[in-house]
Amino acid sequence: MYRLVYESKAQKQLKKLDGATRRKIISWMTKNVDNTSNPYQHAKLLKGNLSGYCRYRVGD
Repeated sequence: MYRLVYESKAQKQLKKLDGATRRKIISWMTKNVDNTSNPYQHAKLLKGNLSGYCRYRVGD
């Protein structure tokens, strides 16, 4: 199982968002990424100089 850990930079960026958006992102990440056997199920793997990272689309 994988655990979701927010780095300090991510925490700062989340704090800048309005409350509803912040809750939506955290809720989605907790539901779909935290404590899963495959955290990449909903992810798009990035390429080029960002290889090794992934992104998630939350919402519309």
